[in-house]
Amino acid sequence: MTQAIPGTSEQRLQGLLASMRWDEQDRNRQRVKKMSADTNLDDGMLVLDDAGFPKQGKASVGVARQYAGALGKVGNCQIAVTFGNTDARATWPVAVRLYLPQTWADDLERRVKARVPDAVTFQTKAKIAVGLLDQTQAGGVLPR
Repeated sequence: MTQAIPGTSEQRLQGLLASMRWDEQDRNRQRVKKMSADTNLDDGMLVLDDAGFPKQGKASVGVARQYAGALGKVGNCQIAVTFGNTDARATWPVAVRLYLPQTWADDLERRVKARVPDAVTFQTKAKIAVGLLDQTQAGGVLPR
């Protein structure tokens, strides 16, 4: 995004993204509509997976010592549960949710400092995946 917006920086955009209220369902619907215009959902396959992002430090939400495929081992990282569409032409995200490890979910001081909403609780990755599927169908992001 910083390359597309002249005169800004990653730090400025991080502040904007952290403080803005987003209608997640609406953004997902818009993204899926745009992406599916170039593909046929009937030709693709929906894929539920998790993705690890190596991170240093402990301040970013969800960072903990956990297995990350990107590392091929246990390391300091964030994990996102992803729900995507893949076909012969492209692979693109339908929905993504950050996994919040139990240690983060139980640490009130850390949650407040990182501005983790009270409504975000510990869920297994499998439960998050089922929730993403239900949410995208109920919100009209994907056809039933």
